[in-house]
Amino acid sequence: MYGCQDTSAHFPRAPIPPHNAFVYSSTLRENLQAVMDSRGLSATRLSAITGVPQPTISRFLNGSTDAMELATLMPLAQALGVTTSQLIGETPLEPTAARRRLHTLAQNVPEYKVPTAVKILDALVESDEPLVGNGNS
Repeated sequence: MYGCQDTSAHFPRAPIPPHNAFVYSSTLRENLQAVMDSRGLSATRLSAITGVPQPTISRFLNGSTDAMELATLMPLAQALGVTTSQLIGETPLEPTAARRRLHTLAQNVPEYKVPTAVKILDALVESDEPLVGNGNS
């Protein structure tokens, strides 16, 4: 390794949780049930999709168990189209009002204006310049 320095003292690596780590979150149960409801999925159907045993899902949802293994949570999140962070409440399940508005606007852009809209959004994402307005007007 030519000229490389050990940076581990400067940038310590975050510990990677073992696959059998348990997740304890007061909002996990509520979020899991809410997402299942919004997708119209029962514990039985979610089990069939993920391979996670139905009793495991049901026991967690009805409060018989207070924690879920990370290895169990990951396929549930993937099947539901959310992240594990969203299920445990670290990040919101729902997009912000501004993102919902942007989505609504994007759906209403006429087809012939889509290339221009994409260029504008790309420029906004890539730019570090502040916008002229703050969006409150």
